[in-house]
Amino acid sequence: MARRNYYDYGDTYSEFHRKEDGIYMVDIDTVETDKETKEPLMVAETRKNIGDPFKKNFRTTQIVASKLNITGNLILFDSSVPKEVIAEKIKMEEYIKNVKKNFERNTGFNPDTMDEITAIYKRQIYPNVEDDFIKMTPREYYDYLHSFHRKAQQTEPKV
Repeated sequence: MARRNYYDYGDTYSEFHRKEDGIYMVDIDTVETDKETKEPLMVAETRKNIGDPFKKNFRTTQIVASKLNITGNLILFDSSVPKEVIAEKIKMEEYIKNVKKNFERNTGFNPDTMDEITAIYKRQIYPNVEDDFIKMTPREYYDYLHSFHRKAQQTEPKV
């Protein structure tokens, strides 16, 4: 997950994940599945077509598709919103960003992350299925995530 959210907001989990250095994630935007079996059929990264189609990173989605032996796609889409309106929206977002900075400076709270995660409940579902959730503090969960990255650094790349 990018350290900085491109749109200055994200869901609570994404914002929580961004706070910790040394752990990384991407979201896969689309997983097409069979209605009955729930088997993945295709994975994709999606983004609005804003004129720079080669800037969208899709490497992790490509690797996931390869490992699952299913189709992977990069999907760009056009919108009915005129580019002039998008430009106005960007100006508004700049204004909002400045208001948020003033709010944080005056209160000490980041308005985008005021909904803080205080506990994580983890239950493994593969390769073993755990019966119960394990309650973890945010620090314990960060340590859990770090363990995957440490393990990955100790193994040979499989590309």
